[in-house]
Amino acid sequence: MNKVAPHLFHHSISKKKQFFMKLLSIILWFTIWSAAAKIIDRELFLPGPILVFTSLLKLASTESYWLSIFNSMVNILTGYAIAILLGIILAAISYRFRAIMEFIYLPLRIIRTIPVASFIILALLWVSSDKLSMLISFLMVLPIIYEYTLNGLSSIDCGLLEMAYLSRMPVIKKLSRIYIPGLLSHLTAALSTGIGLAWKSGVAAEVIGISRNSIGNHLNQAKIYLETPELFAWTITIIIISLFFEVVLKKLLGRLA
Repeated sequence: MNKVAPHLFHHSISKKKQFFMKLLSIILWFTIWSAAAKIIDRELFLPGPILVFTSLLKLASTESYWLSIFNSMVNILTGYAIAILLGIILAAISYRFRAIMEFIYLPLRIIRTIPVASFIILALLWVSSDKLSMLISFLMVLPIIYEYTLNGLSSIDCGLLEMAYLSRMPVIKKLSRIYIPGLLSHLTAALSTGIGLAWKSGVAAEVIGISRNSIGNHLNQAKIYLETPELFAWTITIIIISLFFEVVLKKLLGRLA
């Protein structure tokens, strides 16, 4: 019998089978969740999936739910977008000038090592709580975009760059034919990693900063009043939004490729 090579295993499974396997996995985890909730039998500690999704539907029927999502989305995505723009610019400058790379290495390394909670508490001294999630998501995503972009630029074939220089290739052609294709895989990884981190850190900033009309504020209120089903419902909301933007980004970058 011919054996399938391990690296070809996933390619040998049809998309329909992959879908059913994922669906079965989801059903299995929901079954485990439901069984655990029945065993514990304490809504305060672990509400069942039906109770959580009922709570989610109730929240979704209110105006404050959508307003909070909108406010959080605007702040977090704005910080995320600024981090992308500045991260790519800084990486391009660092790639061109070694002295600049050495100069900004230390602050970016510090940003990556300091705990998010410490940054949030410090940032409250500089900005209002309403804009805190924007600043925190920006600070958390910036080092990732910078590092992945710089690695992508450094991995571009020097032979191609030399050929472009000798043939006096215009800057626009050089960008579209050499730099962008060379950066796509690195940027895809950076953007998909960054969007999840932006939401995690942004919502954490809203919880600690008690930002008005935000997802984080509702999480905090649910914790204070021991509304565990609502706490789970808001957490599921964050997961859905984060996954949605991650999928959209991957599709957009895939089309660009």
